[in-house]
Amino acid sequence: MSKRAVSFAIRIAARGDTTAARDFLARHIPPINPAATWVLCDVIRSMGKKLLPDFAPLLPQYETWATAPELNTKDKRSIESAIQVLQKI
Repeated sequence: MSKRAVSFAIRIAARGDTTAARDFLARHIPPINPAATWVLCDVIRSMGKKLLPDFAPLLPQYETWATAPELNTKDKRSIESAIQVLQKI
């Protein structure tokens, strides 16, 4: 539940200041804490379509992150789904 709450809080913050939310995500890619992977990807997957274009500059960071050899399969799929959302913009 905590991960969902954090994701929701970031998406709500983005409604008021997309730059701050985008910069926050950028500073945490890749996350120090592996549990944050889900949050960083869920924010992108769940972001409102109107706000998504402001997050397009994160695409290269997510793509680089997806190639990290230490990623487990579950995290890699999560990152790849966020990449797919960003690529559709």
